[in-house]
Amino acid sequence: MESPELVEGDGILDSYVSVSAPTAFVPMANGETASENLGFSMLDDLDSYWEDINDRLIVSRLVTESVIKGMVTAVEQEAADRIAAVKQEAADGIAAKELELTNLKAFVRFQNLDIDEIRSMNYDGSIQSLKSDSELSKVGGVSQGNESENWNDVNTTLDERQWEKDIQDKLKTMVLRSSIQTSVEDFEQRVWSENAWYLDSQRVHLKEKFSRISDIRIELDAILKSFPHTETGQLASQGSNDTDHFHRKSLSSSITSLSLWNENGKLEGSRTDIPETYEAASFSHLDREGLVGHFNNIITQMRRDHESTVQQLTEEFFSLKREYLKERGSSSAHKKDKEFDALRKRISEVVLKLDDFLTENENPPSSGVDARDLNSFKNRLDSLLSENHRLRDSVMAKKEEVKFLTNQLAISAEEKLQHSLIEANMVKTIEGLNSDLVVAHVENALVHDVYKCTLTDVIRCVKCDKEESDLKMSLMQDIYDVILSGTALNADIDSESGVEDSDMEQLIVQETFEIIFREALKDAEENMKQLYGEYLVETENRKAVEMNLLEIENKLASEVEDKERLKQEIAEFLKTLEEKEKSVIDLSSKLTNERKRLEIVSEELNKSRKKSSEQEILVCQITEELEEVKGQLKESLLQIDEDRVNIKKLNEELNQTLQDLKDANEQRKMAVALSQEKQTRFLLFESKENELRKQMETVVSEFQGMFSGFESKVAGKIQAINSRFENSVSQLSPLFKKAKLLKKSGRMYQQRLERKSADLQMAEAEVDLLGDEVDKLLSLLEKIYISLDHYSPVLQHYPGVSQLIFCYLRFVFACSTPLWLCIVFLDYI
Repeated sequence: MESPELVEGDGILDSYVSVSAPTAFVPMANGETASENLGFSMLDDLDSYWEDINDRLIVSRLVTESVIKGMVTAVEQEAADRIAAVKQEAADGIAAKELELTNLKAFVRFQNLDIDEIRSMNYDGSIQSLKSDSELSKVGGVSQGNESENWNDVNTTLDERQWEKDIQDKLKTMVLRSSIQTSVEDFEQRVWSENAWYLDSQRVHLKEKFSRISDIRIELDAILKSFPHTETGQLASQGSNDTDHFHRKSLSSSITSLSLWNENGKLEGSRTDIPETYEAASFSHLDREGLVGHFNNIITQMRRDHESTVQQLTEEFFSLKREYLKERGSSSAHKKDKEFDALRKRISEVVLKLDDFLTENENPPSSGVDARDLNSFKNRLDSLLSENHRLRDSVMAKKEEVKFLTNQLAISAEEKLQHSLIEANMVKTIEGLNSDLVVAHVENALVHDVYKCTLTDVIRCVKCDKEESDLKMSLMQDIYDVILSGTALNADIDSESGVEDSDMEQLIVQETFEIIFREALKDAEENMKQLYGEYLVETENRKAVEMNLLEIENKLASEVEDKERLKQEIAEFLKTLEEKEKSVIDLSSKLTNERKRLEIVSEELNKSRKKSSEQEILVCQITEELEEVKGQLKESLLQIDEDRVNIKKLNEELNQTLQDLKDANEQRKMAVALSQEKQTRFLLFESKENELRKQMETVVSEFQGMFSGFESKVAGKIQAINSRFENSVSQLSPLFKKAKLLKKSGRMYQQRLERKSADLQMAEAEVDLLGDEVDKLLSLLEKIYISLDHYSPVLQHYPGVSQLIFCYLRFVFACSTPLWLCIVFLDYI
C-alpha cells in the first residue's frame, strides 16, 4: 500500500521523497558509510585548500615587496652614483678654474710689481735726472692705463666664465633630472607591468580554483539529490508525482528561474518584494558601474530570500516526516532517517557556504572593479606626481631667486668693499697730493731762497774779486811806478832790452787778469742760467700739480652726482624686491591650497583602502608612496618657510647695506648695469629652458652634437682669452724694454756722476798739493825778500852781483813758480 506525500510552500519544493518498504534499506548500508566518509574528506580538503590559498597570497605579497624594495634601492644607488660623478666633474672644473684664476692673479701681480719698480726709480742730482723722472711719470701713466684695461679684460673674462659655468650646471641638472625622471618612469612602468602580470596570473589561478570549487559544489548537490527518502509504509498512489526543479547559481552569475508546481499544476513564483519591471527613468542618474552594483545587490537579496525559504521548507518537511514516522512507529528506519537527515543538513550547509563564497568572489565584477581601481589609483598617483614635480620646480625656481638675491647681495657687498677701498685710496691720494703740494710750495720757496742766496753770494764774490783786482791793479801800478822811477834814477846803465822786458811783463800780467775775469764772469753767467732754468722747471711742475688737483676735484664732483643716481637706482631695486616678496606670499598660499587638496586626496585614498579588502597590498604601497609624497611636500613647505625667514634676513641685511651704500661711486652704476644684463640673460635663459623642456623629448638624440658644439665654442672662447692675454703680454713688452733702457741709462748716469766726483776729488787733491807748494814757495820768497832787503844797500854798490842773482832767480822761478809771481818778484827786484 503506497501513499504519496505532497509538500507545498512559498518557495521551491526541496525534494521528492518516496517511502518504500523496510526491506529497501538493506542494500544501502554500505553506501551510507561511504557517503559520510566522502563528505568529511571533501570538507577537510576544502579547508586545506583554503589555507593553501592564503599562504600563497602572503608569500606572493612578501615576494613583490622584496622585489620592489630591491628595484628602488638599485635605482637610488644608480642615481646617487650619477650625482656623485656629476659633483666630482663639477669639483674638477671648479678646481681648474681656480688654478686659472690664481695664475691670472700671479701674472697681474707680476705686472704690478714691474710697474711699481718702474715707479720707484728716483734719480737725484742734475737736470737730466729731473727729465728722467718726468719720463718715468709718463711711463707710469701709460702703464696705469694698460693696467686698468687689463683689469677690465680680466673682469669680462671672469664674468663670461661664470656665465658659462652657470649654463653648464643648469644643463647638467636638466640632464640629470630628465635621466632620473626617465629611470623612475621606466621603473614605475616595470612595476605596473609586473603587478599587472602578477594580478592576471593570480586571477587565472583564482578562476581555476573557483571553477574547481564550483565543480565540488555541483558534485555535492548531485550527492544530495541522490539520497533516497523512504517511509515505513507504502504510500498511496492517489496523487501525482511532484517535480523539483532546483538549480543553484553557478560562477558565471546566471540566475536560475525558480518555480513550484502545486497539486493542480499551477506555477507560483517566489514571494519577494522585488518588482518584476523597472522604469528607465529611475536609473538615469546612475552610470554603468552603479547599475551593475545595484543589480548585483538585488540578485544577492533574491538569493538570500530563496535560501531562507528553502531552509524553512526543509525544516517543515523534516518535522512532518518525524511526525509521520512517530505515527508509523518504525525505530530502525527512524534512526537511519536521522542519520540521513544529519548528513543532508551538513551537506546543505556546505553547499550554502560554497554558494556564499562563490557569490562573494565572482571574478568578472571583481576583476573589473580591480582594474578600474588600479587605473584610478594610477591616475591619482600620476596627478600627485605631476603636482609634486610642479611644486618642486616652483621651489627650485624660488631657491634660484633666493640664490640670485644672495649673489646680488654678495656682489653689492664686494662692490661696497671695493668702493670703500677706492675711497680710502682716493683720500690717501688726495692727502698725498696735498702733502706733495705743501712740500712743492716749501721746496719752491727754499729753491727760490737758495737761488737768491747763491746769486747774492756770486754777485758779492764777483764784486769782491773785482775790487780785489782793482786794488791789485792800483797796487801794481804804484809798485811799477815806484820801481820804474827807482830804476830810472838809480840805474842809468840799464839797457833798452830790460825796459822792453818790463813792458812786456806788464802787458802779460794785464792780459792774464783780463782772461781770469772773463772766465769768472762766464762761469757766473752759466750758473745764473742754470739756476734760472731750474726755477722755470719748478714753476712748471707746480702748475702741473695744481692742474692735477683741479682734475681730481672735478672727478670728486662727478662721483658725488653718480652717488645720487645710485641712491635712486637702489630705491627702484627695493621696489622690485617688494614685488618678489609678494610673489613668494602668493606662492605660499598656493602651496597651502595644494596641501589641502592633498589632504582631501589622502582621505579619499583611505576610504578607497577600506572598501578594497582584496587589494590591501597595492593599497599599502600606494599609501606609503603618498605618505612619502606628503613628507616631501611638508619638507618643501618647511623649506619654503626657511626660505621666507632667509628672505627676511636678507632683506634686513639689504636695508643695512643700503644705508651703508650711500657713498658709492661711478663703478656701482656699471655693476648694476652688469647685474641687469645678467638678469636679462637669466630671464632669457629661463625662457629658453622652458622651450627646451617642451622640446626635450625630441632634442635628446641631438644633445650630443649640441654639447660638442658647445665645447668647441668654449674652446674658441678660451683661445680668444688666451690670445687676449698674449696681446696684453705683447703690449707690455715694449714697456719692459723701456724700463730696461731707463735702468741702463740710470746706471750710465750714475757711473758718470761717480767718475765726475772721482775727478773732482782728484782735482781737489791736486789743488791742495799746489796750495802746499805755493805756501812753501811763498815762505821761501819771504825769506829771499828778507835776505835781499837785508843786503839791498850792499847790492846797490855791486850791479854785477844783482844781475847774476836776477838771472838765477829768473831761471828758478820760471821752472817752479807761476809766471805772475816771478814777474812781480823780478819787478820788485
